[in-house]
Amino acid sequence: MERLRGVLESQSARLDGHERALWRLVAVLLVGDVGLTAWGRSLGLVELNPVGVALLTRFGTLGLLVAKLLVALPALVWWVGLPDPYARVVPLLLAIPWAVACTVNLTLVAVVLL
Repeated sequence: MERLRGVLESQSARLDGHERALWRLVAVLLVGDVGLTAWGRSLGLVELNPVGVALLTRFGTLGLLVAKLLVALPALVWWVGLPDPYARVVPLLLAIPWAVACTVNLTLVAVVLL
């Protein structure tokens, strides 16, 4: 555990402002995707992803959040292992699909509310 902490601290030190902002965006989008999914379900919308349906049915919203975090974990490991110029792409590759998911979820919620 101490070694992992050391690796994460050294990686954190190499972050510049843009990369740090991208990782923050990834965190916001991850939580936003889960939150908007839960909100949409409370409004009567249904999850179409079979894995998402199984997780939500069995474990609820927390299960979906844990699954999303587990998806982000290999990307974090990949980011740690990549050299500096290439590692900057990793948070962007996570942010793009979650931004699309948030946009779709927000659009669906807006349609239901309007």
